[in-house]
Amino acid sequence: PWRRALACEMLGKIGSPRSVPVLLARLRDRRPEVRIAAVRALGEIGSRQAVPALTQAFLERRVAPTNVVNDALRRIGGEAAPAFEQGSASPDPIVRLSSCFGLSGIAESHGGAVHRLAVVLASDSEARVRSAAAAALGIVGGGNAPPELLDATGDGDVQVRRSAVKALGSFDDPTTGETLDARTEDEDREVALRAAEALLALAHRPRAAAAAHARLESSPAWAVQYA
Repeated sequence: PWRRALACEMLGKIGSPRSVPVLLARLRDRRPEVRIAAVRALGEIGSRQAVPALTQAFLERRVAPTNVVNDALRRIGGEAAPAFEQGSASPDPIVRLSSCFGLSGIAESHGGAVHRLAVVLASDSEARVRSAAAAALGIVGGGNAPPELLDATGDGDVQVRRSAVKALGSFDDPTTGETLDARTEDEDREVALRAAEALLALAHRPRAAAAAHARLESSPAWAVQYA
């Protein structure tokens, strides 16, 4: 088994597309270390030929740990988008959660990633998945913050609120200052602190700087002073 695993690893380092059929066959190997090595090698090669098999492995949570398959799909890039799109609607919350970070990893090559994350944030029944969607939006960042992210700062689950206010600091959006200012008085100490830190982050962004500075200077909130 260790020789098979090492062979898969080296094929990934060599990076030849000719290796893909051999590595796909090793996804059915009886030993997990060989399957993991094959998945990683397929990700390093980055061939779209591997997407269907890796997508099935990801959605069914088999072959290798979910995070390993997720990483391989992200390395392939935009061609792997259907795996995370389908995964975000999976009945398995672990797959939905992992899909959020998968979408954030391919956002540069997949224009619909932010929209899909916003939909998950607004509609998923599991707080941990909503929290992951908010965190993933923060990883992507950008200009205008999605309305769903602003709404999530008032979510009933504290972990979702924490992720949402932190994520807002990654968007250069002057209109988010009011929402963050209100959250500096949140009943949860961590939410309040993260909201204040997000305001500080906005103060260093081109579009949002002026509005954020004004709110920071006028805020009496303890969290702002602490941050």
